[in-house]
Amino acid sequence: MLSCKNESHFVSKHYYSSGELLSEISHRKEDSVKDGVFYEYYKNGNLKNKASYVLGKKSDTLFSYFDTGELKLIEIFKKDSIHTINYYKNGKKSLEGSFLNREKPIETGWFKLYRKNGNIKDSLEYINVNGQGYLNQRYHFDKNKQVVLDSSRYYSFQLSQIKDSIYQYKIKYVPMIKDTKVYLIVDSDVNEDFSNIKDLEMDTIFMENNSITATITSNKPYKTLKGLFHEYKAFVKDTVSKDSIRMTIKEKRTYFNNVTYPDRAKGSDL
Repeated sequence: MLSCKNESHFVSKHYYSSGELLSEISHRKEDSVKDGVFYEYYKNGNLKNKASYVLGKKSDTLFSYFDTGELKLIEIFKKDSIHTINYYKNGKKSLEGSFLNREKPIETGWFKLYRKNGNIKDSLEYINVNGQGYLNQRYHFDKNKQVVLDSSRYYSFQLSQIKDSIYQYKIKYVPMIKDTKVYLIVDSDVNEDFSNIKDLEMDTIFMENNSITATITSNKPYKTLKGLFHEYKAFVKDTVSKDSIRMTIKEKRTYFNNVTYPDRAKGSDL
C-alpha cells in the first residue's frame, strides 16, 4: 500500500502481488475514514468498480464493469435503500430492483428479470412481511412475452360502477399450486407489514374457480381491502400401515394491501 497526501485527505493505493494497481481510495487525514472516490481495477488495467464514499459510507452511485470494459452493474444509494440495475455484456438489462435497509438489504417492490434480447422474463413482487422480505407475486413470461400460467402467481382487483350507487367488484387469483383450494382472507385492521395477522378474527371466503364477483350498493365509490390469499392442498403420499397414512400438505400465502378504484368515480371509503 502506498499513499499520496494533500491538506485534508490522503489517497491509499493497493497493488496486486504481481505489481498491477488494484485499488485507490481517498481518506480523511484526521481519522482515516473513507471519503471520496474509490477505484478498483482488474489486472489488465480496466476499471472494475467506481464508487463514492462520504464519511465512510457509500454514497450516490456505484458503477461496476466487466473485465472487457462493458457496464455490468449500477447501484444507486439512498438514505435507507439501494436501487440496482444489472446488465448483460451486450448492454441489455438483466435485472432491475430495489432493496431496503442498506446494512442488511432485503428485496422490496417489483424486480424485473430480462432475457439477453431485452424481453421481460420474470416480474417478481417482494413485500415486507413482519420485517422479512417475501416473494409475493410472480409473472413468468415466455419468449414471446406472454404470461405462463403454470409458473406464475398473481391477483387482480377491479371495482366498476354499474350505475348510480351500484358497483361490481371482481377478484381474480392465479395460484401457484395446481388443482388447489384458494381462500380469500380479509380484515380492515391488518398492519402495513401484516405483523398482526395472526391476532385478528379475519373473514374467510372460499374462491370458486379462484374468482369472486360481488355487487355492492353504496354511494361511496372505492374499497380498501387488506389480507391474503391462502392456497391449500392435502393429498395422500403413501400408506404407512393398515390404519395409518402419510399426508402431504402444500400451502402458499399471497398478501395484498389494496385500494381499488371504479372506472368512473372517486370518493371516500366504502
